[in-house]
Amino acid sequence: MGGSPLLHITEQDLTCYNTLGLKSTARSFLRLHSTANLSALTDVVPRFPGVVVLGGGSNVVLAPQIDELVIHVETRGVTLVDQQADAFIVEAQAGESWHHFVGLCIDQGWKGLENLALIPGTVGAAPIQNIGAYGVEQSEFFHSLVAWDMQRGEQVEMGPGDCQFAYRDSFFKHADPGRWLILAVRYRLPHEWRPQLAYPDLARHPGIALAGA
Repeated sequence: MGGSPLLHITEQDLTCYNTLGLKSTARSFLRLHSTANLSALTDVVPRFPGVVVLGGGSNVVLAPQIDELVIHVETRGVTLVDQQADAFIVEAQAGESWHHFVGLCIDQGWKGLENLALIPGTVGAAPIQNIGAYGVEQSEFFHSLVAWDMQRGEQVEMGPGDCQFAYRDSFFKHADPGRWLILAVRYRLPHEWRPQLAYPDLARHPGIALAGA
């Protein structure tokens, strides 16, 4: 897909871009709606004191005035990129709603992420936070991701070892702020799968014991 991936806006009100509804203004705001021609970022980023990457805006506290360049990731799309003998490899664009992605996987019969439904935010934030719920973490099904290195101006593919996942933690939380822009994430979802129902809050739910039998 050609064309510029960027739409540049000045003095953007961010109130509706964070789930807390905090009043905040970005002096410069980029809407990233495509991963084509990302080299344009190489020219734009050095003009600012830093970069703030904004996805779904959940669990973030925005300052009243943000002087850094705010990049809002708006890419969408979910694709089955490979069907292996024992698993589906599914790729989601970083701006895709996480809950929508999980729901789509369920509808398609790509199993494994069910316990992570209803978690707010975008797919791009999932590996950064290493999100988890009800005894399951996204890292258990993580295959790889594609990111843009702001410093080097190049696209990089990263596997589980590169991401250094830990409990609600990853490499990205300790890297240079604003260096990495996650573009897409891939998950390996097995054909043979059993629901994870041992978490106490699930086990106490009526009907769970029968369903897990």
